[in-house]
Amino acid sequence: MQRNINCAQWFICAVAFVSLFTFAWRKYDEWRDYRWYEDRIDSFGKDTVQPLDVPRERIVTTANLSGRWLLHGHRSGSARMTFEPMESGNASEYRVAFDTHACTSNYSADRTAHFLDGNVFLNRPVADSRGFAYQTLCCVHVGRTKVLVPTARTEATQGLLEAIRRAEDDNEWRVLESLVYVYEGP
Repeated sequence: MQRNINCAQWFICAVAFVSLFTFAWRKYDEWRDYRWYEDRIDSFGKDTVQPLDVPRERIVTTANLSGRWLLHGHRSGSARMTFEPMESGNASEYRVAFDTHACTSNYSADRTAHFLDGNVFLNRPVADSRGFAYQTLCCVHVGRTKVLVPTARTEATQGLLEAIRRAEDDNEWRVLESLVYVYEGP
């Protein structure tokens, strides 16, 4: 005996198929973002990137890092680090919530950090949406503002000192904001 499928049954099948496809695609996107991020983290330390040289007179050796720090990638995405003091009472230890996103991907990670002599040491590397990974940041003053500079030297960071000069002298922060984490507030 042959049974005909009516329009309502076709519609239900189509809705079920589209729903499953959408769910699977979302899960695939999450997995792809995670894999892409973890691949960059796994490659950390395998390259020959020299640390960035920051002038000693700019380094802030004692600071409270608590609050939100934002790196504006402008068209290439952005990253945010939120520092919270650890319950241990040690003023130089922090829990760090790291978030990065671009138009096609996003990722979040939790880290711990230790602040010593102007350097922020993360327990594991992080990678922002622009692609390079780093585990150490340097706290630097630019005028009256504190910024965190990833210490990995890349093509993008070659103009760091010029960007600092432009921020201080010309009040032009756009280039500097794309290279460093600027303090947003608590």
